[in-house]
Amino acid sequence: MINKINKLPKSDFIKFFANIFESSKFIAEELYEKKDPSFNDFDSLSQNILGIFDNTTKEQKLKILCSHPDLANKTKISSLTPDSKKEQQSVGLDSCSEEEYNEFKKLNNTYKKKFNFLLF
Repeated sequence: MINKINKLPKSDFIKFFANIFESSKFIAEELYEKKDPSFNDFDSLSQNILGIFDNTTKEQKLKILCSHPDLANKTKISSLTPDSKKEQQSVGLDSCSEEEYNEFKKLNNTYKKKFNFLLF
């Protein structure tokens, strides 16, 4: 599988890895520039991805974290990436009652305030 990843054309490679971190295509672009021969196995691939994230600016990291959708945000379910939608559906978050959605919203906002995230 790693050999196939290393042989992907740039556009396919970026498309495949663009959502490793929510809406962070720049990570996939930088990863592509490092790809061959540094990806010997999945561990080295993972380390490269994390290294790129670790070396981004604080602002870029915050942007990535803030772009990740809240759990069970009813108003944003239709705009989720396919991966996020599948993730939320797999645990039933797409079928919460209004009361459950409101509880998630309250918990999400409490978390954001506690850790100084911007409230959206």
